Amino acid sequence: MVLTPTYWVFRMFRVHQEAKLLNMTSNAKITFLAIKKIPAISASASIDKDGRVHISLANLNPNKSITITCP
Repeated sequence: MVLTPTYWVFRMFRVHQEAKLLNMTSNAKITFLAIKKIPAISASASIDKDGRVHISLANLNPNKSITITCP
């Protein structure tokens, strides 16, 4: 059996399964094709049955690092 990249993505996000979705906001934007602004970060958060909060983030800008603050 070969573990494909898709396997690792599902494994990475398994903490969100059967958890409650939490609202998140991000103000970071990047300009795409010089005309459209898109979010710079893909983010999701959930709380599991034990009360643990899980946050998954992905930087959508391949050319720049982004600093994240979670208050």
